[in-house]
Amino acid sequence: MNSDNSASVFPSASGVRAAPAEPIPGVVAMQANWKRMVGCAKSTWLSCSDAELLESEGSPAKLTGLVERVYSLSRDDANLQVRRFFEKNKA
Repeated sequence: MNSDNSASVFPSASGVRAAPAEPIPGVVAMQANWKRMVGCAKSTWLSCSDAELLESEGSPAKLTGLVERVYSLSRDDANLQVRRFFEKNKA
């Protein structure tokens, strides 16, 4: 394995997967106010329950998994929706 940690892709079962996305600006502030932000998230993802959204704690990874599961999306599509949500609603 390359020890310089400069690789920009990671292997996956289907070939090559893109490197993890850059951190999303405003995530920490939104997580601190997540109980208030659940209403915005609910209006974005109507099929997710308030309890599921609260349980995600505003974590991009947990939200991505929830959106992926509830809407039967690919991981990349769910991640894009979550990223756009945080960018649109950043504090």
